[in-house]
Amino acid sequence: MMSYSKTTWYLVFALILFIGCAPQHTDNTETARAGIVATSAQWMAAFDQGDAAGVAACYTEDAQLLPPNSEVVNGQAGVQAFFQSLIDAGIKVKLEAVEVEGHGDTAFEVGNATVLGTDGQTIDNSKYIVVWKMAGDKWKLHRDIWNSNMPLPNSEASE
Repeated sequence: MMSYSKTTWYLVFALILFIGCAPQHTDNTETARAGIVATSAQWMAAFDQGDAAGVAACYTEDAQLLPPNSEVVNGQAGVQAFFQSLIDAGIKVKLEAVEVEGHGDTAFEVGNATVLGTDGQTIDNSKYIVVWKMAGDKWKLHRDIWNSNMPLPNSEASE
C-alpha cells in the first residue's frame, strides 16, 4: 500500500478547497436571451427611426464595433457616428438572433443580418457575433463584429 506524506494530503485538501470555492459561472442563457432580444428590438427601432444616439445607447460605454473593411470603432460616441452615417445613407437593417448563450454577466449572440437599400432591395446578407455585457439591469452590446455572406465583386485588376 502506498504511503502519502502529510504535505501531499495538505496539497490535495487545498486543491479540493480551492476548486470548491472557485466562482461558479451560472448558465443564464434563457434570461440573457430575453434581455438580448429586448435590447435588439430597441436597437432596430432606434435605427428605423433614424436615432443614432438611441442605437449607441444600446452599447456599453467602452463598446467596440469591428466592421468589415474598416478600423475598430471605439466607444458610444464612435458607435453613434458610425451608425449615423448608415442612417444618413438610407440603409435599413434587420437582425435575427440564431444562438444566445449567457454566463453570469457576459453572453454571446450569433445571428444574421439583412441590409436593405433605399429602394428596399437587399444589398447584403451577413452574419454577426456580439459579446454582450450586463450593464446595471440591462444587457448591452460590448463587442460587435459582422461580415458579409456575399461574394466579393469581380475586380478588373485581377483579370
